[in-house]
Amino acid sequence: MVLAAACSGQAVPAHPAGPASARQSTGAAAGTAGSGPAVPSAAGSQPGDSGAQHGIDGPPGGPVRAGLRPLSVTFVSAHTGWVLGSAPCRTAPCTSVVRTVDGGRSWKGVPAPRIALALHDETAGVRGLRFADRDNGWAYGPDLYATHYGSASWRRLRLAGSVSNLEAAGGVAYAAVVDAGGTMLVYRSEGGIDAWSLAAGLPAIRHGWGTITLHGRAGWLISGGRVYATTGGASWHPLASPCPARDYYFPASLAAYDERRVALLCAGNGAAGSEGKIVYSSADGGGSFTRGGTAPFHGTSTSLALPRPGWIFLATYSGASFIDASFDGGRAWHTVLNGPAGGPPWNDMGFTTAAQGVVVAGTPEIKSTLYMTRDGGHTWSPVQFTDR
Repeated sequence: MVLAAACSGQAVPAHPAGPASARQSTGAAAGTAGSGPAVPSAAGSQPGDSGAQHGIDGPPGGPVRAGLRPLSVTFVSAHTGWVLGSAPCRTAPCTSVVRTVDGGRSWKGVPAPRIALALHDETAGVRGLRFADRDNGWAYGPDLYATHYGSASWRRLRLAGSVSNLEAAGGVAYAAVVDAGGTMLVYRSEGGIDAWSLAAGLPAIRHGWGTITLHGRAGWLISGGRVYATTGGASWHPLASPCPARDYYFPASLAAYDERRVALLCAGNGAAGSEGKIVYSSADGGGSFTRGGTAPFHGTSTSLALPRPGWIFLATYSGASFIDASFDGGRAWHTVLNGPAGGPPWNDMGFTTAAQGVVVAGTPEIKSTLYMTRDGGHTWSPVQFTDR
């Protein structure tokens, strides 16, 4: 297994960014820098890309374009969050970003990256949005754009491949990048600067696709059937998986309540669009796991959330889509939200507090909806993007 260049002290140059295409979990303190040299990410600025005059709170915001359909959502506190989506417009790209500072009760339109949404397997565009704090955010997948002024302006960055996943917390971001040969490497960046270094301790994963979970300084990565963890960001290490591989179960999703209490979903042994699901819990950051129970068999799992210890939320979709919840550590399950007919996927399910959570149902071309809960996931309501 080839080790990441950051572990051997070799710099991996980022590619200069070209012109923008004409298409379109919060944490505590940031982790420490990974070993190895920083990888500068050369960026081509958008016109008027200073943003300094807007201050740390970003732009004041303007009207929300009518017909906004969400694709990705990110919150950095119970009050402040952003949504990436699209809305009808005269001149493409029709990508939109809106911001709330009152917990989703009202929204304002703010500048968006000048590139189209990547709704399927496009080779250009963005499909996800993450903010590490109220200033520093990234739109990604497969392209990468950054803002350091609360979305007042965006700059295109380019690493050595396509960004398949990105998560941010406490001023730090991790990006899973897949190169042209299908090898995945994970990069790390302090939020306020566009310099990326390879995360120490993680191997280059051939034909890998990584799901990243962060909470404060701690992080977890699932890729290639393995689980990796970091306690402070300086280095990652593999964890022993509790998934019964002999029955074809492998790690599928992980959620964190804090830096030590996490839940792991093992999935497999499936047929006809469904899969078996077993939930495990850990009180030591993944050093050891306890089996919690079997989750509903219907659908294929997409994400896991853990708003408080023992409260587990699982998003699935197939011919239909569901969010199922267990309030006793995975022993008993209840469907708390049915998705639209036809089973469109869920995006970005997560909780900002034990009471407040979000999820996006579907994608913009099939009338997507942002749902929020304010009672710990017992009930969910669609969000109206109004500026009042």
